[in-house]
Amino acid sequence: MTTSTEQIASEKAAVDLMRGYLAADPEAIAAAAAAGAVCPTTAAYMRQQASGLLTEAVLADLGFSPYRRAMV
Repeated sequence: MTTSTEQIASEKAAVDLMRGYLAADPEAIAAAAAAGAVCPTTAAYMRQQASGLLTEAVLADLGFSPYRRAMV
């Protein structure tokens, strides 16, 4: 399996997006969303990856909330 430049960019944007949500940083969220919206394929893959990251976090910690920091 080969890894495309779009896939790498979207995975990075998904992680940055989740990091922005966890830090409650609207500027980071906007920057990650803009980076992931470069093309439709990248945006779709970023949403898929962000959804997977969120699902894994919720399964690991049922008290997880994107509105509060994960670490204090």
